[in-house]
Order: sequence, then C-alpha cells, then structure tokens
Amino acid sequence: MGFFFAISFRALALGVLTTMTFGQVLAQNSQEWTRLRTFPEIPITQDVFGGPLQSDRDLDCLSDDLEWILASQFAPYFVFDSRENARQPNEPLTLFQVHTGIIRSTHRADAIACSNPPREIKIRYAYLFKRDGGYATSAWCGDDHWGDNTAATVTLSITRAPDATRGEIQSLRLKEVQFGSFLWSKHAVRLIHRFHPVIYLSAGKHHEFMAPAPGGIIDNSPYSNWGCQDGVDGRGVQAWARLEDTRAPRGLLNVGESHAHPSEFFVVDLSHLGLAGESAWGIAPFCGGAGRDCSQVVAPMSQVWLR
Repeated sequence: MGFFFAISFRALALGVLTTMTFGQVLAQNSQEWTRLRTFPEIPITQDVFGGPLQSDRDLDCLSDDLEWILASQFAPYFVFDSRENARQPNEPLTLFQVHTGIIRSTHRADAIACSNPPREIKIRYAYLFKRDGGYATSAWCGDDHWGDNTAATVTLSITRAPDATRGEIQSLRLKEVQFGSFLWSKHAVRLIHRFHPVIYLSAGKHHEFMAPAPGGIIDNSPYSNWGCQDGVDGRGVQAWARLEDTRAPRGLLNVGESHAHPSEFFVVDLSHLGLAGESAWGIAPFCGGAGRDCSQVVAPMSQVWLR
C-alpha cells in the first residue's frame, strides 16, 4: 500500500479549499505549471480491484477509500475571471464519482466481475453554484438563472501486468481530460503539480476553458448560438477543488454509483451542504437550492453522473 499511502497524504493537503493569485501560483509552482500533450504514468504495486464488500459500498469493485485517493490525485484547479459576478464564498461545491463500469454482486464477495478489470477508470467531478450569473462581459447577452452545475471527466487507462493471473494491473496512465467543449488530446491542457487539470471558468456563466483568452474576451463563445461573449481573463480567484466536507457522509463528497449510493456512505441530500431541497441524484432541474422552479436548461443532477 506504500504508493497509495503516499498519494493519500498529498490528497489531504490538496483537499483544503485555498485561494491565491495567478502570480502566487506561478511563483510557488514555477517548475510544475506545465502545458502538456503527454501525461505521466503511475505504477501500481498491488491488485486494486475486489476486496471486501464492506469497503466497496457503491459496488463497483473499487474500495471507497481508494476512490477518494484517486479523485484527489487528479482533482481540478479552478481559475475564475476577475469580473465574476455570481460565485459565493467556498464555491464551487465539488462532488465526485469514480466509475469503473462494473456492477458488483452483493451475494458473492469474490464476484467474477471484480477479477476482470475494465480498460479504463473514469473520474467525474461536478462543480455546483447557487447561481449562474449570465454572460457578465457581454453587452447583448444575459441568461442568468438559479442553479449551475457542470462537470469534468478524467480518464485513466489501465495497463495489465504481463503475467497477471487474477486481473492485476501494472499502472494507471492519465489518458484524457474532458470538460465543456474541450478534450485533451485535441487541445493542450495545463496541469499543476503534474496531475491536476487547470480549468478556467468564464465570468458569470462558469463556462470551461483550457486557457485564458487573449485580451480576456472570447467572441462568439463556443457555448453560445447567439454570438455571446465569454470573459476569460484568468485573473480572478483561484481554488483547488475540495473533495472533503465534515458535513458529508464519512467526510467525503463521493456520490457513489447510480446502482448503489446508500446515503449513510455517499452524498445524496445536498441540503446539509447549503443547497436546500437538492439531491445529488435528483431528477428535477438543479436550482441551486433556490426552493423554486428554475430554468429547464439546468440539467438534473442525476444526468451529470456516469452510468
């Protein structure tokens, strides 16, 4: 377990929501702020699939503690625009899901499914805001409304050990990062501390970009059919995604799987996290805890997660 213990200590440090200026980030991480087209590989020294059912409450063949470790190792770093008009203190609230595509049987501790690991593991991060502030830098576009949820997906490819007899894996490679209209490797992505994708969020709308715009303005935003402008200057608040919260079950913001997310172990009710009446698996449009109907363009939380 040496490798994963090393990551877990790092994850604890990165889990605290902190803010700093862009200059401070560059000063502290000048050797680690990179814009890469190839991603590093992580060696694995033990079999990570299977294990006892009591450590895998979402029944996907990965222990729940390991899910948190992996999610923390690749958690995004948010960079806001200086003209942001809707962010509340400690936003966004970031929930996570680590998805194997496996459904484990509850009747067999050593389910066959767990001995045949998938080719990939996907980590979905959903970041939530009470309000969408609209196109804050556009003179002719508004579109502000209650509730804002969006997501990024990190894909890890799995390399099997050459002499594997029980599905052991040899390494995890960061294969793909996708958010909004952008997908690595079509677009270069910036990483901090080698593993954490940097997501630039536009003013008000919180649209996702991989880099700040020249002059701080993107005309004809790829997220708009009406020629709206997105403000992306990268000069606003910056914050790590926080995946822990003392108000959450077990202190972690893990939502589990669609087929298994018992509320005593995973985040379901979002009311105790400041979003009254909302559910991490809700089927109604996400309204940011406004307590009223909101725009139908905001997806239900149940549609955010991988299945």
